[in-house]
Amino acid sequence: MDKPAVLVVDDDVDIADDIAAVLERTGKYNVLKANSGHEAIKIIEEKNQGIFNPDRVKLILLDIRMPDLDGIETLQRIHQIDENIRAIMVTAYDVDEYWIDSVFIYGAIAYILKPHRADDLLHKIEEHFKGRAKVLRTQTMHEYILGRNKRSSTKEPAE
Repeated sequence: MDKPAVLVVDDDVDIADDIAAVLERTGKYNVLKANSGHEAIKIIEEKNQGIFNPDRVKLILLDIRMPDLDGIETLQRIHQIDENIRAIMVTAYDVDEYWIDSVFIYGAIAYILKPHRADDLLHKIEEHFKGRAKVLRTQTMHEYILGRNKRSSTKEPAE
């Protein structure tokens, strides 16, 4: 059985290498790396030609904040090439309206925080490949809403 292709996209080479190493150690995935949005788009254009191509990228781990193209714009352009690719957004910002938009509006299925926890990363990837992307996306939105409610309840009341 072919290993599904996962593309890791992060402008920080060390982070991309670290995430890729976590995936490669499982032996379950064909891991590709890109260090910019433009590089990721080129890889998708190359790998995702033809519907029956077994080397198609199925999942992208995509940094949100990158200097050339940010993760949201990269995801939008990738969906113009192949709307079936799913993304897990990677962010260093726990409360960031920008990644929230990526989940709610642009169809990312989840997010992970930097520095990532290998168990969380692998769990979310495995859930996706078990066909549970919709459940994962719903859980992500639920986690955000609960976190937002906690943050707003701890704010000092205005006088």
